[in-house]
Amino acid sequence: RRLSDALGTAAVDAGGPALVVRPQDEEGVATALRLAAEALEGGGSGGHSAVPSAGTTPGGRDGAGAIHLPPLLAIRGRGSKQAWGDLPEGVPIVLETTGLRSGVRHDADDLVASAPAGLGWAEFQDQLGQAGQWVPLDPPLAGSATVGGVVAAATSGPRRVANGAVRDLVIGARAVLPGGRVIAPGGRVIKNVAGYDLCKVLVGSFGGLAVITEVTFKVLPLPQCRGWVTADFTGLQAAHRAAMAAVNSVLQPSAVQILWTGGRVRVRVDVDGDEAVVARQVRDLEALLAGAGVTAGAARAAGAAAAIEVAAEGPLPVADHRDLLGAVEAAPVLGCAVVRLGVPAAGLAAAWARAR
Repeated sequence: RRLSDALGTAAVDAGGPALVVRPQDEEGVATALRLAAEALEGGGSGGHSAVPSAGTTPGGRDGAGAIHLPPLLAIRGRGSKQAWGDLPEGVPIVLETTGLRSGVRHDADDLVASAPAGLGWAEFQDQLGQAGQWVPLDPPLAGSATVGGVVAAATSGPRRVANGAVRDLVIGARAVLPGGRVIAPGGRVIKNVAGYDLCKVLVGSFGGLAVITEVTFKVLPLPQCRGWVTADFTGLQAAHRAAMAAVNSVLQPSAVQILWTGGRVRVRVDVDGDEAVVARQVRDLEALLAGAGVTAGAARAAGAAAAIEVAAEGPLPVADHRDLLGAVEAAPVLGCAVVRLGVPAAGLAAAWARAR
């Protein structure tokens, strides 16, 4: 009732197993969190804690004998990656950010853009694309993700090889802390060196620290063309050596992937740029992955083995950001176990062998 009075009945849905709150602006998010905090202080939550304690099982006891009950509130965008964050079941209140959709600010000359957290990632990229620019990220599930969800889950794609990860492209944010306090770390200038870069802490936090309401990114011009080369190998070691040869070469790949498909191991290398650059790099990569390119000596020194089959495509024109999602061969789907492991590129083969 208090939430409905403060935010309006349209922003509160009590018809499901959890009370779903959809604030329409940052002030509404702050109000919702303030009311939740007041409920905790007043005992109105039935004894729920706002944040589960680390290292404890919800509903269990820690080493000191203190009882830890499930959290009162969970944060969700469109829910495309909610299983990744291991959201607890039975949370009485779910705060959805999908109402935060208005207020995109794009300074094309300064290569900076800010977007509300609840706006669809694809919609945001479409708006930037009208000025021939994009946030150079190719996250999985890009069509169903929100801006806040991409940042909260830190879903970088294969193109991080050239453009960096999510945290490298976020230069500012606005967020609401538990209790309703609004913070605004970072800024809207790329060379921002004053103080601690606290907006980076929000990247990958899965909503455990604050509700992200707005994010400011560095943006880049959309490349004119794209292309890729694939090479199939019989074993992982040879594929890994070929992939590392591409990474360590004088060429400039935008994405390098090793994909296990059936009995073969496929290396895929993507390149972006103007038509002449893409044509040249595709040609050189094709030779490099085959083990007999113009830099054959360097390739063999890196241990690149001859491939079973090599195929190339490009230069192809880039119409919008969707053309640059092709490096993601397969995105994780419901019903699969997704393991995300960070290792140095040189240690990938050993890590994969141990994982198997």
